[in-house]
Amino acid sequence: MAKNELTLTGEEIESAVSAMFKKNYLPGRDFYVQIDKRFVSYKGELQSIQDDQKGVDIGNLNYNLGIYQDKLLTLLSQGYSVKILDLLIISPVVRGSVKSISEAKSQRVFTVKITPLPLLLDSVKNLSISDIKVAEKKVLISQILGLEDLEGALVAGKAASVRGDNLKLGAEGSGVYFAPVGDDGKESEDREKWIKVEKVLRNVNSELLVILPNTLKEGKYIVIIETLYSSKGVRKIPLIGKSEIVEVKGE
Repeated sequence: MAKNELTLTGEEIESAVSAMFKKNYLPGRDFYVQIDKRFVSYKGELQSIQDDQKGVDIGNLNYNLGIYQDKLLTLLSQGYSVKILDLLIISPVVRGSVKSISEAKSQRVFTVKITPLPLLLDSVKNLSISDIKVAEKKVLISQILGLEDLEGALVAGKAASVRGDNLKLGAEGSGVYFAPVGDDGKESEDREKWIKVEKVLRNVNSELLVILPNTLKEGKYIVIIETLYSSKGVRKIPLIGKSEIVEVKGE
């Protein structure tokens, strides 16, 4: 059974959900609430129907639902919008935008739009939040830019800007490291191969201005930041953030 998947029984499921309070990194927005997903298995739904509606033949129901699904998919493939009971409407739409009529005619990137109907919306309007958790703070590395290369490339021995959130380095034990990337696309787990940045010229939550070590060789790396900084003192356990794979030029 998949994680967080439920098998329905005839008993009523509590009409409340758990939620996570998270930092929102979009401009102008501080936080958002993410509902913890609870999934119901297809077999669980059928079993629940059988428990609630005595005498229902689950085998026939499953067979008929399969036919219904095939018909809906056929209609969608023919360009029709389809109404699923009184719950929702699924319509084929073109993804993105086009610049001309000819481009529109040649467009082949389609997706679907799902429009909920009032009955579906009414089913969730009385839900409540039973508990809400605050997501743990983490280091976010959003951009690494070389400052002494016209194309922003990272060059050994030159200045670079690391931007993101919660980047500020704290007490001894904090650091910025370049971990070599292997053929499998993962950083080396051998910390002795990590190369530490020794010169940090700017140290704030949103940016670290650093001088890349001269010992960095050309190649691919993942930048790892470990910080013990806290506005309330020193952390006992470091916050850790990892970048996407970056490439470094030789000095």
